[in-house]
Amino acid sequence: MAREFRVFGPPGTGKTTYLSKQIVNAVRKEGSEGIFVCSFTKASAVELAGRNLPIPPRNIGTLHSHCYREMSRPEIAETQIEDFNRTQKRFKLGGVKGSLLDDPEAINSGTDDDALLMEYQRLRGQMVPRDLWKVSVRSFADEWEKWKRGADLVDFTDMLEFGLEMEHAPGKPKIGFVDEAQDLNPLMLMIVRRWGEKMDTFVTAGDDDQMIYRFLGARPEAFLKPDLPPEQKLVLSQSYRVPRAVLAWANRWISQVKVREPKDYKARDYEGEVRVARSGLTWKNPEVWFKDAERYLGAGKSVMVLASCSYMLRNIIAFLRHEGIPFHNPFKPANGGWNPLTASHGTSSRDKLLAFLRPETELMGDQARPWRVIDVEAWSKAVKVQGSGLKSEVRKIAELYKPGSRELKIPDIFEKGAEESLPFVFGDWEERLEWFKGNLLKGARQGMAFPLRIMERKGINALLDEPQIILGTIHSVKGGQADVVYLFPDLSQAGMREWQNLGDPRESVVRQFYVGATRAKESLVLGNPASAMTVKF
Repeated sequence: MAREFRVFGPPGTGKTTYLSKQIVNAVRKEGSEGIFVCSFTKASAVELAGRNLPIPPRNIGTLHSHCYREMSRPEIAETQIEDFNRTQKRFKLGGVKGSLLDDPEAINSGTDDDALLMEYQRLRGQMVPRDLWKVSVRSFADEWEKWKRGADLVDFTDMLEFGLEMEHAPGKPKIGFVDEAQDLNPLMLMIVRRWGEKMDTFVTAGDDDQMIYRFLGARPEAFLKPDLPPEQKLVLSQSYRVPRAVLAWANRWISQVKVREPKDYKARDYEGEVRVARSGLTWKNPEVWFKDAERYLGAGKSVMVLASCSYMLRNIIAFLRHEGIPFHNPFKPANGGWNPLTASHGTSSRDKLLAFLRPETELMGDQARPWRVIDVEAWSKAVKVQGSGLKSEVRKIAELYKPGSRELKIPDIFEKGAEESLPFVFGDWEERLEWFKGNLLKGARQGMAFPLRIMERKGINALLDEPQIILGTIHSVKGGQADVVYLFPDLSQAGMREWQNLGDPRESVVRQFYVGATRAKESLVLGNPASAMTVKF
């Protein structure tokens, strides 16, 4: 039986780097096929895989993905919700809009029955006996399971229950690493520990102080127990992110949590600051927030704006859009609301605009060059052809001119003698930009409005450079960092109920704001409450 080794990685202590080095060492000892790596989130698995670890891709993944492959990739029930709604009458699932991993309040965008499905999965993950479930959850479970059997489907928890029946981890590895272990629910931890018993060495890595997925079934006791002797526990003791002032505040804050592993780690060699914002700086007053943040933005600092729920970011997003100020969330690129300048698929409006402006030396400087096929192919998708002077075949330009790097001339793009082509021969860039704006397709105008406003108010470099402002929920930036963090103390109604509770519910809120605070590399600014539903910093 393997001994479990537990690695605690407080904020900014380089847990992923440490694990990567240990995995490489393990490969030298056992070979690439003898190593097993899993994590709670796909993002963490992707990050580990991106470290060019010398192990097969199939040996790295989430616990769900490992089990799914062992089940020979069955059809997944959660992807067949329409069929569930069609084949029975008692329950109707709408599908949660958004990721619960980023924003727990996304569950409120679904139906009441979506909440039943989530509770059903949570109780199974916590291994709560069925006779202790609420009647409503049991009723839903009966219909859901009957439908699954008839359609030969498995849901996400079925995958885990299959894994629990497996004697070994996939491939019978000798050494196993489990990252983000604090966020695994009791069922997940039972699986990996059962698999770990068949390994020579088994390592769980995480930080119970950063356990923020209680609503999905995670419990600190599941990670911390059984207790291990000191020689089987390691605390990474040097933060490369958190400065002294922020660490002192964070330590006082997290001390409210009773169920935790004490961890002594050092701040980086920088004093930093923690301050309470002046009166009126709330998520409801973005103008006040921005005036305060200008001191940092003007100094070239990255600024992160964090709230407990996504709806608390709407006013700030609307303000930034109106003012033409770039922002993003690089940790959640698929969220279009937080990343309006990029695209999760296809070509973004910003990139279409930059493709159109590519030949403008006055704007693009050293990056300027004549249009190539790939440029025209990008920007022509945003403009109309009829009445614009463009050749009718411009939409098929990639087929007409190959390879895609070929430079194009005005006669390749515009109809012969088209008056609309004159600005491209004799005019200046302002005239050409007016042509572009005047010929935008109706469906492209809304998406193009923000990058155009940024360019007009801040200049072309504001589109070329990475945005200084990062915004998102606390859940969405776990693992991220910024020079300056603005942390708003407000809670949803559900969050407030937890805060007013005793024990684990309240402590889960404490952990959430601990994670938010420790994203700061230099300054932590504590916002003012916008309502009575708030934590007390």
